[in-house]
Amino acid sequence: MKYSSRSSCKRRTGWRRGIWFCQSVLYCILFMFLPRIRPVVGWIHRQHFTRKFPLLIADSSASDQPRIINDYFHSRRRRQIHSSTALHMARWNAGDSVQVRINNDELVEASVLEARGAGWYSIQLPDKSIMKCRASQLVPITSTASVSTTVETFSSKNRMRPTISVEDDGSVVKVALPPPTIHDLDAALLASDHKQESEEFLKQVEHHATFEKWVAFTDLHCSPATLDTCLEVLDKVHSVAKENNAGVLFLGDFWHHRGTLRVDCLNAILNHFKSWEVPMVMIPGNHDQVTLDGHSHSLIPFENAYRVGGVPGPLVLSFPTKFRDALFVPHIRDIATMESVLQASPALESSAFFIHAEVTGALMNDQLVSTGGVPPASFPPNKKIYSGHFHKPHTVKASNVVIEYLGSPYEVSLAEAQQSKMLAIFDKDWNCEEYLPISIGRRHFKFSSWNDFLRHDVAEDESSKEHVVGKARSGDRIVVSVPKENTLPVSIATRINEVREAGVTVEIRETKAKSLDKSEVSGAKLIEEEMTPESTWKAYIEGEKERELLTEAKADSLLTEGLKL
Repeated sequence: MKYSSRSSCKRRTGWRRGIWFCQSVLYCILFMFLPRIRPVVGWIHRQHFTRKFPLLIADSSASDQPRIINDYFHSRRRRQIHSSTALHMARWNAGDSVQVRINNDELVEASVLEARGAGWYSIQLPDKSIMKCRASQLVPITSTASVSTTVETFSSKNRMRPTISVEDDGSVVKVALPPPTIHDLDAALLASDHKQESEEFLKQVEHHATFEKWVAFTDLHCSPATLDTCLEVLDKVHSVAKENNAGVLFLGDFWHHRGTLRVDCLNAILNHFKSWEVPMVMIPGNHDQVTLDGHSHSLIPFENAYRVGGVPGPLVLSFPTKFRDALFVPHIRDIATMESVLQASPALESSAFFIHAEVTGALMNDQLVSTGGVPPASFPPNKKIYSGHFHKPHTVKASNVVIEYLGSPYEVSLAEAQQSKMLAIFDKDWNCEEYLPISIGRRHFKFSSWNDFLRHDVAEDESSKEHVVGKARSGDRIVVSVPKENTLPVSIATRINEVREAGVTVEIRETKAKSLDKSEVSGAKLIEEEMTPESTWKAYIEGEKERELLTEAKADSLLTEGLKL
């Protein structure tokens, strides 16, 4: 049976016209009866508001009631728009002491029972009655204390809430950061009154504290692309720890991608940990953390990955923690908070620091120096300080402060080409006994000319790959950055094929060749001679000073330390 396209088009047009006509009639009816509908809607609003807030209606005059109801329903729509974000932005927590506005703005002391979400709270009044109210009706308890007095507005369940400084009249004048939370496990072991729920944890701490040697590594950056290399690194760390009867320290960035964990990677790591026989102390790095405060992170699944001596093997420290007279500090984004941790009494009393932080003057890679982060002067002097975060092993020195970056255990990217990698072995006093060189995973080589590439050798003995220095082996990567050429010489093309047949990846990156004028040719040799590492570093520091990114004092300090390297 055949249909005409013209007739079907007419039928569709007829349906549309019918729908438009019905809509127009409905709009006309609503417009005619709108004056009669408005009083009905207003009556419904008044009945709803009277049942919801009987005290507020009873104490208000008849003339004020329409205004109060109108303001309530206008603000209700605005609150609904923001209700989705208010679910995780609660101002109050269960157990907080507050004041609630009732009866013509009279303030009555109460306590929060429950945060119900969307800005609503259940509170308990002094007469034990329970009331539901919004956050806008709650205010912090004021005080008659003198200026600079701190009033705590948080309970023990929420130690990270801010404190509020108040004037004599009770007005809020300043919001300050809370004191840092530092856990002292050494003091906890000496205490006699232990709660039942903490006994298992303290048994784990006591067991781990018996180890007097430790093998440290950091910045594993596990991902699907690096999983095999990471498993090889973990196997190497475990074997070294067993040989030295030592525990293991990990200083952050176990995973590469923030916020999500690949199930295959997590299962492979957990399965590998089942064979471990040594304890491990771990702190999260910035790549492990998924919240701004850093307390929610991706190391938590490892807490019961394996057991040693009848207790869990991994000891995951989510807060700054003192253990065996050393302070372990996870990555802290806020520099002021990090400095307050470093100047706290547990830090001043510690003999060593294990951190994951950016320090001013540290090498972010072979060419870039950090100008942000925590100044070395913020650290207590004459302490042993070891850090993760930057992948190049190096030392930052400033007066009486020395910070050693342990670096990643393998070349994570091309930016780490031909860097030396190592594991650190510490004694019971946190002195580094040995830096053990390792060569695991894919290595990277960068060349800026074909002559450098042709001079490079490829390792032939695969069985001794960990002891081959400066030679590419199967699985490695070579990147050659040269000006664009129409055709490659036969010798270069032949060499590329030979290297690739040996299992080495060769990438050719074309760079733009800079043409020199005749006036520039005469000075080219002079320019080449002047661009030494020392002159390049000086030029970089001067450029940063001109852009006002460095002060005179910091520029002089970085210049001096850079020339020492």
